[in-house]
Amino acid sequence: MYDVKGWLKEINPQLHNITNSHIFVIEKNEAGDVVLRYKNWSRCEKWKPAKNPNKAMLLLKKEVSVPKSVPNLVPSSPDNVDMERLKRDIPKFLDNSRIITADQRLWWSQFFERSKEIYQAEILNQSSTWLLDELKLVKSRSYTNDNPNNPAVPLQDTEGGLSVPDKVPDEITDMVNKQFAEIPEVYTGLYVRPSRVTHVDDIWEHVVVGGFVAISLLGYDKTPVIGKVIEKSQDKILIEYWKGSWNKKWQPWKERGQLWTDELSKDCIYLTAFELQDSKLHPETKRQMRDFMSRERNKQ
Repeated sequence: MYDVKGWLKEINPQLHNITNSHIFVIEKNEAGDVVLRYKNWSRCEKWKPAKNPNKAMLLLKKEVSVPKSVPNLVPSSPDNVDMERLKRDIPKFLDNSRIITADQRLWWSQFFERSKEIYQAEILNQSSTWLLDELKLVKSRSYTNDNPNNPAVPLQDTEGGLSVPDKVPDEITDMVNKQFAEIPEVYTGLYVRPSRVTHVDDIWEHVVVGGFVAISLLGYDKTPVIGKVIEKSQDKILIEYWKGSWNKKWQPWKERGQLWTDELSKDCIYLTAFELQDSKLHPETKRQMRDFMSRERNKQ
């Protein structure tokens, strides 16, 4: 394996959230700099951060020298792999696959017993040719899958036909659902840790029945007040209160055996889209709550 990350360290623009968008244009502007413009979806009319290449996101300055040397080789090692996690995950993918052959299944069944031997063989057989040089060679020879010396390998049915999984794998369902989520902005520079809760600016559209909300009530500026949404109307919610504290577990608040419910204006909500971990507040959720309470006290 080549250390491509280290090889590109001097010119790496450190793009973040780049895997969420789908349409990209990488080009040179009038100054000769390499810049990026993108859109979240093909149907979007607006280019980000701007349609004008001179106002686009800078990737490489004109004077930057692209490395021409070959990256260093990084030896493979099973010590760098989470084998226990791999043992858990691989069977899940094999069971739901329609194209894995019997030989490939056998290889994986033997891999964990022979992992050190296999990795050692990979080191000995490691290519000494840099991939970009290989690509240039392929291009110069017009090397395609139409070449009879290297025909494309078609997918073939396994013996007895393709196996149809009982259901769509959860990974696929999660991937599809993520396409409907809000796509974060692409940016360069230092990484900014994303918040685990929804900010006040767009909070109301993320309030959902069955989800938690944090409520701002007069006199409760030291201990958070949270509840689960039972109903949501145009500008009000009906919630069931939960009781707990900063570091203790939370549970539904009952008075005389009945859940304590209340109808509140949407203006009372300052956090939503958070979850409890082992019935406790997540550290990021607590941080957001404390920041809000501190701002409110400073206003007084």
